[in-house]
Amino acid sequence: MPAGHYSIDFSDETFDAEGNVTSAYAVTRTDFTVPATGTVPDVVLNGRTAVPVRVATPLPATPELVNVGWFRTDAESPNPADPVDNATGFDFTVLGSVPFAMNAQPAAKVGTLSSEVQWIGGGAKGPTATTRSSTPRTSRGLGLPGDRGAARDGA
Repeated sequence: MPAGHYSIDFSDETFDAEGNVTSAYAVTRTDFTVPATGTVPDVVLNGRTAVPVRVATPLPATPELVNVGWFRTDAESPNPADPVDNATGFDFTVLGSVPFAMNAQPAAKVGTLSSEVQWIGGGAKGPTATTRSSTPRTSRGLGLPGDRGAARDGA
């Protein structure tokens, strides 16, 4: 492995006996360094550090979709105004009420780290109403799970 600064992510799902997804999670590590000489360090990802992404909505709502994006750039990001442009990472979506969990990470030591959680729920005052929450976080520690507010669409 070439010397340098790296990030790592691992995601997985659990299933019931019929093969239905029962939970999904992602575990990440923002920074680890591979030295130019010597032994490459072990990187340990602990799944027990992942906690459920939860959202408080202004009206009662049932989860319909959770989408989590986690993106990392190096120090020479080609577009600092949009760090997700030309970034590596993942975009993970779960449907329905399948719980999704993720661990929190500090700000990147090199480059940028950005994440966004999108939560969509239904049933907020009528079957066609939708409650949405979008939580962008860029270039700082990611205290996921979390929410900074929700907007209501529909009647």
